[in-house]
Amino acid sequence: MNVNTETSTNPINHLSVVNGHTETKQLNWSKSDIQELKYSMLMQSLEELKDNRESKSMKLEAWNWLMIDSQSDNPFSAESCY
Repeated sequence: MNVNTETSTNPINHLSVVNGHTETKQLNWSKSDIQELKYSMLMQSLEELKDNRESKSMKLEAWNWLMIDSQSDNPFSAESCY
């Protein structure tokens, strides 16, 4: 992930707990970071479907994610990764 980019970014607040103290950091995701994440999610699901070592529940989860109705307005649907 690029921290400093010259392209437009989407600031994301990231909370973490370090030694019992909560810290907030702002992460900046470039458009290419987001595209890379989407592509990776899509490829991972397709790999899980074709891998015979994966459990039936993992394959079903991947299949269900790939088949989410595009009308559901789910920002994490597979269709948003195309």
